[in-house]
Amino acid sequence: MNAQNKDRPKLSVVMPVYNEAEIIEGVVRSYYEKIIRKFPGSEFIICEDGSTDGTRGILARIAKEIPVRLSTGKEKKGYLRASRDALGLARGEWVFFSDSDGQHDPADFWKLYEQREGFDLVVGSRAERNDPLFRKVLSRGFNLIVSLMFGVRIRDFNAGFKLMKGEVAEKVVPKIRHVKYGFSTELIVRAHNAGYKVREVPVKHMERKSGEAAQFKPGRIPRVIYEQMMGLLALRLEKG
Repeated sequence: MNAQNKDRPKLSVVMPVYNEAEIIEGVVRSYYEKIIRKFPGSEFIICEDGSTDGTRGILARIAKEIPVRLSTGKEKKGYLRASRDALGLARGEWVFFSDSDGQHDPADFWKLYEQREGFDLVVGSRAERNDPLFRKVLSRGFNLIVSLMFGVRIRDFNAGFKLMKGEVAEKVVPKIRHVKYGFSTELIVRAHNAGYKVREVPVKHMERKSGEAAQFKPGRIPRVIYEQMMGLLALRLEKG
């Protein structure tokens, strides 16, 4: 074993963040207490994506109090690029990716970790999605379309809560570029197409109290549907 592999973390916890000033301190500290402190040889990576609401300052203060690797940006990249770049910083044998919106219980990480044997990507599926009805309906339709287009049997493609081998983060994540609002969907599809074994595990899902996603308006639906379908079509037609 060379020095580089010897120093490699056993687990990287990766979290992209944008405009979560109201909740981010509680979210970060909860993930630290429920995962990092209980997992020797782990690292905590937080990537802030050009927030405008004070999130950056809160994270800078937290980074002085608990061991995190903090990356900040002056301009917003958007969820897809921010998530892809955040995962690009991970060095762990296993990489755990989670959204920062407070809708997941970090303790559910252990459900995914316990089911990792024999699999390369373990997806946290929102068993009882705690979102407005119109988002649940859209999600069900989206999941059905993705399953039919790509032959992947997953009930919740777009949940931002998943555990993957470091190899998946290294080889699959950099290729993600088509599905603007479906980073997790494209990750699952690409991993499946590359021959990696994917497993789905039910996890809790809580109501979102704040942040831009909480303000998602029905009026945006036509544009979002169009962009999602164009992204899926581009992914379907991609060669190589």
